[in-house]
Amino acid sequence: MLQFLGIKLIEGEWMTEADYSKQVVIVDKRMVERFDLKLGDFCAYGNIKGIIENVNFNDVSEEQRPTCIYNHSSSHRQYYVRLQSTADVGNVVEYINAAAHEIDPNTEFVEIEMFDDVIAQQYEKTKRTMIIVGAFALLAIAISLMGVFGIVMFETQHRRSEIAVRKVYGATTRQIVEMLNMRYVWIVLGCFVVAAPVAWYITSRWLESFANRIAQPWWLYIAALVIVLAVTVGLVTLRSWKAATENPADVVKSN
Repeated sequence: MLQFLGIKLIEGEWMTEADYSKQVVIVDKRMVERFDLKLGDFCAYGNIKGIIENVNFNDVSEEQRPTCIYNHSSSHRQYYVRLQSTADVGNVVEYINAAAHEIDPNTEFVEIEMFDDVIAQQYEKTKRTMIIVGAFALLAIAISLMGVFGIVMFETQHRRSEIAVRKVYGATTRQIVEMLNMRYVWIVLGCFVVAAPVAWYITSRWLESFANRIAQPWWLYIAALVIVLAVTVGLVTLRSWKAATENPADVVKSN
């Protein structure tokens, strides 16, 4: 089964059919390191014949325990079947049920589970949480950008006369756009200084619920800041460009 699942043997040998009646086991590296074992040592149900790479049977929210695999009988209750990507799953299920019924006429149904379904069920809660958090994050970003766009529209309309006077005194379109952008750049930086520690704290607490977790890379927050700054500057530039390129005489006449 282990070879079938693609698990790597680090040291020793795999179990064979001749070992079914013997007290031998296969353990993972985690068990070897935790209990200071080596090949040939007795472990739980028998002597260690092989050491494999760490195997995780639980999801990431649970602590991964050492693994000891043994088999003292040639009778099996579970069988594993690997399908090609082009295989018809329905036909395979029908064939397995027919074969089981042929072997044992009293067998009416064979319980078949797809490995993908098992994994999906195992991480369903985590995936659902991530989807909800992602949806609310996108909603918050959309609302924020709408607010920025609205404020920029209001400010450029309110400061049309000021922009016109600046242009009369020699200010260029680029200088005016940069002036309007700098105000929002400082606002974004101020918000980042407040939001980054809060985000780091909340994310750290959430990651603590996982037995196996990753460290938070500092560059992720910098990347978020750069993206938000780029979007904000783009919106401000897009909206303020019209006000910055208007003819000062037309602005004075309209007022």
